[in-house]
Amino acid sequence: MRTKSPAKRRLGADVLIDYRTGPGLPAAERFDLIVNASGKLPYALGKTHLMSAGRLIEPSPTIPVFMGSKLANLFRRRKHMVLATQVRRRDLDYLAKLGCEGALKPVIAATFPFSDALQAFALVERGGLVGKVVVA
Repeated sequence: MRTKSPAKRRLGADVLIDYRTGPGLPAAERFDLIVNASGKLPYALGKTHLMSAGRLIEPSPTIPVFMGSKLANLFRRRKHMVLATQVRRRDLDYLAKLGCEGALKPVIAATFPFSDALQAFALVERGGLVGKVVVA
């Protein structure tokens, strides 16, 4: 189901699909890029919604997905990409600078005191959140 929620739209997507409300992407639509933020869209289904040189991005791939995508991408135009990051000091310094300047505005779904960390974890495990859970 498409959503027009201003809170979600300001995160930068042209089209947002809520995986909890239906089968997924409209049959006739094609995209250059799909970010599988929920992890609920298998590549086999997602590729049918990609343009000929489109990309489906997995922010949190499992090891089999990571390995399979690397090998299979050698033989296909529609790529299944995994998001792999490397922590670098200069990147963290840059993010800290953006945060101090107010240019980086994280979306906070909920805040808990450290004594309620188990409740915070349970909330994250339930899923469906827009934003991060902070334990301080």
